[in-house]
This record gives sequence, structure tokens and C-alpha cells, in this order.
Amino acid sequence: MAYVTTGASHHRGIANEHRLVKELRVRGGTLFPQLSEDFIVKHKGGTANKADIEIIDGSNVINISAKLKKEIDTGSYDHVNSSTALKYDMFEDFKTIVCRLANSTKDKETVRRIFAKHSHSVMKKIPSGILRSILVEHVASKNKDMTIIISDKKSGKNYVFDFKDTPLYHSIMNHTPEFVWKQNRPTQTSAKIVFRTAEGTIKDHGLRGRLVLNNGVGALLNPDKSSVPVFKVQQDSVLKAIKEIPAEKVQIFI
Repeated sequence: MAYVTTGASHHRGIANEHRLVKELRVRGGTLFPQLSEDFIVKHKGGTANKADIEIIDGSNVINISAKLKKEIDTGSYDHVNSSTALKYDMFEDFKTIVCRLANSTKDKETVRRIFAKHSHSVMKKIPSGILRSILVEHVASKNKDMTIIISDKKSGKNYVFDFKDTPLYHSIMNHTPEFVWKQNRPTQTSAKIVFRTAEGTIKDHGLRGRLVLNNGVGALLNPDKSSVPVFKVQQDSVLKAIKEIPAEKVQIFI
């Protein structure tokens, strides 16, 4: 699968965040009745900040993560895209292989194929315990106090909810995650993540895990650029995931 690397998606996301800042200055008191009349809305953004927007009301802060979808019922968005998620010993050999590939004289397609093969091999070996630790640390813990706003560009609707109210948060904290491979291709670098309850029931919240390069193979082979392995957790089936949340916990504005 090809990914857009022109930066256009990033710029559209930033524009959406600024649009939401303006909207929240008007609608904040309606969406969050606990706010006083003196609240302020600030744009954060940047890779150092998990929150894209802050609503500040005295000592109280509402952290907001903004997501923009061209169409709410297609595509996906990232919960996490992190190299620090690969801090476990089992990933060290894989990181070494990537470093060797970066310094090799092999052509791009050969490197892409070798990387994908090793990525698949490592993912197949990730135990549920480590997968759960990644999800708890990088998805649940970093988002539990986050309000999510997903904007659907096509319909103009904005869906507002707290991450801790999602069935996904509950599953990460209470159930056992495991990969489900759609097809066992030796170069497959992504797999669905489902959750198994203590009773053996499978819960599918549209989650997917990927072990990829943050800037692609081209940047890996370019001495003037960099590209490192990252573990991505992405949300597929976005509208379905929203509909899983209790209706009274989701607000919609246009």
C-alpha cells in the first residue's frame, strides 16, 4: 500500500486544528457545560504534544486530539506512530538489520522486500504481553484523559467524545490483544488487532498494528535523510468505532 508523503495531509490536519480552535471559542461552553465564561482555547500541535488543542479554564484543562477524515466511513487514522514502542529487547536484532540496510548498496526494491520480510517475521513473534504493554503505554495511558474530535470533511460533522468512554479503551485495559493475519504473506507488515476476553469472546474494534519505517525506504537509503522503524497503531472502520460508543457519550456539531 502506498502512503502520501508530500506533507499535504499534515497541512490539512493543521488547518483543521485552527478551524476547530475558532469553533471551540464559540461552542466550548455548549460542548463542555462545566466551563466558566473565562475559558480560553489554545492551539498546541507539534510532535512534542499529544494534544492538538487545549481548553484552559483556570486550573482545569481539557486536552483535545483532532482528527480529520475526508469521509468518515473510509480510511483510517493513527493512534500512535512511535519508535519508542520498540524499546523491548526482542526488537534489537530487527533495528540492527535496518541499520545495515541503510548502509547497504542494494537497490530500493530489494531493500523494501528485505525490510518487509523481517518486519513480518518480528511481528509474528510479538507475544500478547508485549503487544498489550505497547497498547497500554502508547494508546490507553496517553489518551485516557483526552477528548477526541473527529471531523468529517464530506458531511461537515464533528464527532466529540472522551477516549476513556470508548470500548477500545476498556478492551486495552481488560482483555488480551492478539494479531489476526488476513493472509500469511511473508512480506505482510500489518495485521488486525483483536481482543480476547477471559471467557474467550473476540472483540474487534477496527484496530491495526504496523511495523514500518517512519519515512519509507527512500529516506532510509538517502544519507541526507533518516528513516527509522516505528510501531503504528491505526484505527480502521472509524464510523463503526464511533457507533460502538454509547450514544449519550458522543456529541455531534456541524
